[in-house]
Formats: sequence, structure tokens, C-alpha cells
Amino acid sequence: MASSHNFSLVILSIIISVFASFTALRLSQRGRMTRGIPRSCWLAASAVAMGGGIWAMHFVAMLALTLPVVITYDVSLTLISLLLAILFTAGGIFVTFRLGVGGANLILAGIFMGTGIATMHYSGMAAMRMSAAISYDPSLVALSVLIAIAASMTALWLTFRLGTLLSNTAGALVMGAAVCGMHYCGMSAAAFAHHTGPIAAEDTGVPAYWLAAGIAGITLIVLCLGLVMAIIDQHLSLRAAAEAERLKRSEARFRALVQNAADAIAVTDRTGEIIYESSSTKSVLGYDEDALLGCAVAEIVHPDDRHKLLAFFESVTRRDSETQSIDLQLRHANGNWGEYEILATNLLDNDSVNGIVVNIRDISARLQNVELEELILQRTRQLSLANGQLRAEIAERKNAEDALRQAHDQLEIKVQERTAELEAAKNIAIQADQAKSQFLAHMSHELRTPLNAIIGFSDALTHGIRGPLSPQQTEYIGHVLMAGRHLLTLINTVLDLSKIESGKMQLDYRDCDLDQFIDELTTAIRPVVEDNGNCLLIEHKSPLGSVQIDVLKLRQTLFNLLSNAAKFTKDGRITLSTARIEGFNGSRLRFVIHDTGIGIAEEDLPRLFENFHQANPSIASRFGGTGLGLALSRRLCHAMGGDIRADSVLGVGSSFIVDLPATP
Repeated sequence: MASSHNFSLVILSIIISVFASFTALRLSQRGRMTRGIPRSCWLAASAVAMGGGIWAMHFVAMLALTLPVVITYDVSLTLISLLLAILFTAGGIFVTFRLGVGGANLILAGIFMGTGIATMHYSGMAAMRMSAAISYDPSLVALSVLIAIAASMTALWLTFRLGTLLSNTAGALVMGAAVCGMHYCGMSAAAFAHHTGPIAAEDTGVPAYWLAAGIAGITLIVLCLGLVMAIIDQHLSLRAAAEAERLKRSEARFRALVQNAADAIAVTDRTGEIIYESSSTKSVLGYDEDALLGCAVAEIVHPDDRHKLLAFFESVTRRDSETQSIDLQLRHANGNWGEYEILATNLLDNDSVNGIVVNIRDISARLQNVELEELILQRTRQLSLANGQLRAEIAERKNAEDALRQAHDQLEIKVQERTAELEAAKNIAIQADQAKSQFLAHMSHELRTPLNAIIGFSDALTHGIRGPLSPQQTEYIGHVLMAGRHLLTLINTVLDLSKIESGKMQLDYRDCDLDQFIDELTTAIRPVVEDNGNCLLIEHKSPLGSVQIDVLKLRQTLFNLLSNAAKFTKDGRITLSTARIEGFNGSRLRFVIHDTGIGIAEEDLPRLFENFHQANPSIASRFGGTGLGLALSRRLCHAMGGDIRADSVLGVGSSFIVDLPATP
């Protein structure tokens, strides 16, 4: 049997399908944002919108079909087809609500939706009453069901996985294509053939075009109302959620401000009992959180201040919403009392507070600042007074400086005059020193010549070059020889001191085997030491090795010190200790001459190395000497870059320590 379609009604059926899909998907998306009964209501609304839209699209599309027979519909089957569409659609939406649209859940939801579309279509076809028989192509029927399922899965994924308006629109287009594609593919699977049986119903008398337009219009109005309601409800819900979030943030901000305030904040009832305390109580008063709940404020107030607290609370309760303050002594959690300021506001009549808001502030630092300010003012006054005195002193100082400047100018004149006098005296002293040096040099030469002759002839006579001498002659000649040698030594010492003082002393540094030097020195000095009944000991800690030194001046220094030790020691012990010491400033030599002689008094030690100094007249008369030996020895050591020091105990003995560098 030949059939055709009304193109206008076909377009209308497609529009109804897409619009119904968009409305149903929007309602479903809105329902996923709710819980409980509202969610069930949105599920039902979206199922009705989708099922009703599919049914309306099918009915309009069937009215677009033109056959050469009269077509009517069975009312019960038509309503059943509508109910099936709603139920299957509800099943698919329910799966997305509960299980989501991932993996197997998406396939299950697509099967529900696609099966609902197919079931509605073929049950609606079964409701047709006409003088024609319908047969179906099984392959096209299967294809129509697959189209419905696949398109439904795609539409649900676009709508619920992406969630944007663009994805909702794309999902509606795909779902509309699923409904229309399934319908027209199913219509292609149907074949109509005449039969001679009775007609199931009569013509309604209403043209199919206007009937389709009426159904479509009513359907679109219902769908529009549902869509508008969903959009409005979603907008209101979003506003409510935003307001709730704003209130939540505001409450969190307010709570954070209260909990982290610098003051401890509490709320009390009319009697002063604490019914709320902030966590900042810990930082201000040291009490743990909620430790003061149920306690009266008076319990932490000093007994001397409690009467003031009672009067303060009476004043606060008489005045609404007015902040008053008072300073009281409060007990810290550690037991100490401190100064605190209390600010109280009466909000007993405020339903949200219903109490007295109390701010507790530590003012110990402020009081200390007040005391400090008073101290600063007092100090400022003292400084002002001192400044006045200082100005007066500065004026006096300036006058004194002027007088001092005048005296300084006069002194400079006198200094210049005195400098000229001293310069003249210096020149005279230099000339005198030069004359002295010339005199000493001349005199030493003049004195040495006859002395050498006397010493030489006396020595020759002692050795018997003029024949043997009588004992008395030998004694006399020995006295002459000893006196000559002593006088020559004295002349040489004076001459050496003169050279050192005039800076004309020259050092002759040579390589010296110090161990051999000590042996030779010991050999030379031993007779002198033993002549007075003494014992000479030499102490070597280790070989001294080779050094660079002025051998003659070192010998002269050590010989002089050993001679003094032998002279002032009788039947005792004289020890010469030697050592070579390596230090950060190089290698140094140390010689220690220790004796067990008469010793030196402590008061004589500071002047021991002065020229012509002797301990006392009795010692000088007993042992002799000029007092130049130690002075010359120290100057020789200084010239070689070293020094001598002495330690002594009267009646016990003396020690002389010579310290010299091993290299110049």
C-alpha cells in the first residue's frame, strides 16, 4: 500500500523531539543537584517530560503519515504507550542519578532510554485501527532499537559528564535524533496491506494537521513551563547556595576574628557567670579553652577590686548597648596578679547574644609605658637642668681655652727658646762626646802601651829570663803582673762601653760549633772556678749544633758571668746549662749560669745592670770590682739581639739567664 508524509508535521515532530529532550535533560541535571524528596520530584518531572515528548513526537509523526485508509487509535493502548515511555525513561534517568554515567552505568541507562523509545513506538503502532494489516522487517526493527540505544547513551554522556549549556544542547540534539531516527527507521520497517475486514473506528472529523498542531502546541507549552521552572529553580538554588556560602565564610571570618583577637572575649549572664569564652583567653590570661565556663568573673578578680566589679556590672546592666570600661587586677592561670582593662557591653536584650559581652585586655605594658613616660619626663627635666649647667661650663671652658691658648702661645715661644738652648747644648754634648771618645781612644792607646810593657816584662821575669828569682821577688812580680792585667781589663771594659754608647760597636758574625765553643770555654774558666774551691757543672739537654754569632762577644759575656759566679761563691757549685729552643720567631739560644754563692738582695736587683753599680760598700770592699761587668754584658747581649735577666735569693745563690738568637 502506498504511503506518504506531511513534511510540515515531520518538521514539527522533530522540533518536539529535540525540545522535549532538552527540557528532560535540563530537569534531570537539576535533579542531580538535589537530595531526598526534591530529587524524586525532579526525576518524575524529567521522566514525564521525556516520555511525554517522545509520545507527542510519535503521535505527531503518525498524523504526518498519509495512507489511503482511515486511521484511528485505541485509547487504552495509546495511554499504555505513554506510560511505558515515562517508566522506561524514568529508569534510565534513575540509573544516572544513582550510579552515574561511567562505563557499564552509561550502557544500562542507554538501554533503558532506547528501549523506552522503541517500546513506546511499537506499542503506539499497535494502537492503530485501520482497514490495513501491518508487517515489519526484523532487520530494520533491530536497527531502529540500536539507533535509539546508541543515541541515548551519547546524549546522556554529553549532558552529565560535561554539564555545560553547549553540551546540554548537543545532548538534546542527539536525543532528538535518537527519537526521530528510531521512529522513521521503524516506519521504514513497517509495511501496510489492504484487508477486507471491518473498520475499527470512524473518522474523528478533525483534520490531522490541526489535531497534530493542537497536540504539539499543548506539549510545547507544558515542556516550556517545565523548562522555565527548572531554570528558575536552579537559579534560585544557586543564589541560595551562594548566600549560604557567603554566610558560612562570614561566620568563619567572624569566628576567626573572635578566636584570634588580641583581647580575651567572653559573654556573661546578668549575674556575671561566664557562658562563653574565646580561645584567645589562653594568650591573655593563660587559661585553657572552656576552663572558665560556668565560673563567675569575680572568681578571678582580686579581693580588693571585687566591690568595684559589682558596682561596674550593676552600671552595665542598667544601660543597654553602651560600652563601659574599668581597670581591675585579675589572676593569671600561673597564679600571678596583673592589671587588666575590662570593657563590657549590655546585649541582654539582643536575641542573638542574650548576655553581656566582656573584652579583657592586658594593660600591664601600657601602665609600664605610663611609668616610662613619667620617667622620661623626669629625666628630660634633669637633662634640661644639666644642659643649662653644661652651657655654663662650656662658657667657662671657652674662657679657660682662650687663656690656655694664650699660655700655649707663650709656651711655644719658650719651647722654641728652650729648643734652641737644648740644640746648642746637644751640639756641645756631641762635641764633648767626640772629645771623650777621642780621649778614651788616645788614653787607651797611651795606657795600653806601658801596661803591655809592664805585663810583658813581669811575665818574662816570672819565667826566669833574667835568672831565678827569690820567693819574695816572685811574690812581688806576681802582684805587679796581676795588677797590670786587672788594669788592662778595666781599660778594655771602659773602651767597649764607650764604643757601645757611641754606636761604634761592630759585630763579627761567624759560623760557630756551639758544642766545641762550650768545651773551650769550660776549659778556660775551670781554673778560675776551682781556685775558690768551687765545682763546675755543665748541663747539655741536647747537641746545640752550629750557629751564626759574634764568638768573641759571646765568650766575653759568658766568661764575665762565670767569673762573677766564681768570685762570689766559696766552696760551692756553679752550673752552666745550655739549650737551643725552636719557636715561632726562630731558633734561640739559652745559657743559664747558676751559683750557690752569697746571692743578691731583692732591692738591689732592679739596678743590677747599671754602670758602676755594686750591691753595697761592704761587698765591694770584700770582693772588689768596678761594677761595669754586668752592664757591659747586658749591652753586648742587646747588641746581638738578646738580653740578660737575673734571679737571686740573698744567702742562697743567683741565676743569670742569657737569651740570644741563633742567627742574626
